[in-house]
Amino acid sequence: MSEYQLDGHDLDDPQGRWLLTDATTLPSWGAPRLVSTEVPGRTGVLPTVPTSADPITITLGLLITDSGMGRPGLDANLRALAVMFRRHDRLLTLTHSPAGAPAREAMVRLSGAIEPEFYPAGSAAVLLVVLEAPSGLWRDVDEAVAPATDLSALDGGAMPIPDAVLRVTPSAQRIVIQDAVSGDTLAWEGSLVSGATLIIRPAEFAAVWSTEADATAGLSLPAHGFNLTPDSTGHHGLTVQGGVVEVVARRCF
Repeated sequence: MSEYQLDGHDLDDPQGRWLLTDATTLPSWGAPRLVSTEVPGRTGVLPTVPTSADPITITLGLLITDSGMGRPGLDANLRALAVMFRRHDRLLTLTHSPAGAPAREAMVRLSGAIEPEFYPAGSAAVLLVVLEAPSGLWRDVDEAVAPATDLSALDGGAMPIPDAVLRVTPSAQRIVIQDAVSGDTLAWEGSLVSGATLIIRPAEFAAVWSTEADATAGLSLPAHGFNLTPDSTGHHGLTVQGGVVEVVARRCF
């Protein structure tokens, strides 16, 4: 089994139609997006902290065989590979599974043209596939569920989590949730529903009761969204007023 799988398919094909080569790279780290503000008479620029990053890229080198069927077999295998990569209806799920390490996944798309290099003598082809993850993030494959008072289940993340789900058992009509590192603050205010849980999805700017009654009208959060930001040790933290919160999230890298 190779380190990479695409939509669940091992890129060292079990049928031997293709395999990864040493042209394959480890995932890149997206460059930070830097805002440079110049002030007349001041040396350098203002020390603005980066708050986002560019997409990440992954290069896959692939050797395609003829499966022992000569030129027709090579052509069939190239077409089968094209079916996997050249999707125009959805993003692809690329999973990275290093031996002995937790698997991570990213939603990716084909970033450029693919130009197979043909070797007639061996009835084989070599190609490079460059994939881009628009979100700029790798995520754990499985979600973690943790109380806001102890988010150690999310320890080890390297990037802010933009799409955590917050399950709130409110004790007051106003709930305030603040990220301990970034200071991002989310608030909800409204009438309570007896015995119900308030489910907040900041990435979708949505709040709904477990009874399915919409509660989005009472929600407020920063224009850039609400992120769970890790500190320099990879630890996350939240402070909560007005209720008890359970977090459902995947670490981001």
